[in-house]
Amino acid sequence: MREIKFRVFDIAEKKMSYGKPELFDDMIGFRFSHFSNEVDDWDDIVIMQYTGLKDKNGTEIYEGDIVRVNDDWIASVEFWGGCFMLDDDVLAAVVGSCEVIGNIHENSVLLEVRE
Repeated sequence: MREIKFRVFDIAEKKMSYGKPELFDDMIGFRFSHFSNEVDDWDDIVIMQYTGLKDKNGTEIYEGDIVRVNDDWIASVEFWGGCFMLDDDVLAAVVGSCEVIGNIHENSVLLEVRE
């Protein structure tokens, strides 16, 4: 079974934070390392889910990560159609040959140089 984990990017603070869901009564709340209690403005927060997969170096792959596949193809991980995708390919099909090189919030310039 895939471990359910999330991370958030705080646009205002320009900071990535990792966390796990915690059960509060009958709803799920999220606690992340750099938030003391509540999130003030959800418009400044981007939530990304862990794919349950790791790259060839053992790095966890999250939605929004930028990966290099076979040293010649760069793409970002997106959740689309019920799957984690890299452009038009299912992430799970290429996971053994990909490497996380950044994420779309902190390293978007990496996508500009792709062929």
